[in-house]
Amino acid sequence: MQWFLELWDTSHAVLGLITIVAIQRAIHKVLISVFLSREFKHDETNRAWWTGKWYGRGLGAHVLSQPAREFIVKIIELSLWSSDFLIGHFILFMLTPALLIPYVDRLHSILLFWLRPSKQIHAPIFNIKVRRQRRTIIIKYVPLFFIVITIFVALIAARESLFFLGCHDCESLPPPPPLSLAVVLKDTIRLHCSLCNQL
Repeated sequence: MQWFLELWDTSHAVLGLITIVAIQRAIHKVLISVFLSREFKHDETNRAWWTGKWYGRGLGAHVLSQPAREFIVKIIELSLWSSDFLIGHFILFMLTPALLIPYVDRLHSILLFWLRPSKQIHAPIFNIKVRRQRRTIIIKYVPLFFIVITIFVALIAARESLFFLGCHDCESLPPPPPLSLAVVLKDTIRLHCSLCNQL
């Protein structure tokens, strides 16, 4: 969605994504430091949250405050998970070309650990069952990975044909403002193409 709102400008979308994640993390740190009390050593509040049974968990008088606390905790945990998921996939997509270079793992070990090729840690030797499991995992997830990469690249490649329709009024204008600004100014912009009328 961020990418669409930035009119498919990759640099703006990446900066927007990084900014959103940084602001969310700052809000989470404030919530954690100001509103969250100390967690119990047992995992009963988490279990009570997922089962809905708060009484009989050994929470005592805290049974009144723990649902609200656990609600904030779950919001923070799921928000951190989603931001890590997005950033992790973006990094994975950017590293994909490097992963296709033969023996790049050895070069990476040399750069990371300063180990000569003869001193590097060798891959473990797996038995037949583990090798079969690993092969099955690869057969399952490599096509999925390439489907996701293909969709990602197709969205980048198709942006010209999808969003710049060749309207004469649009071509005579300076570069468009961000979509959020265009929505605010939609009553002052008089254009005749279908894309412009949808702003």
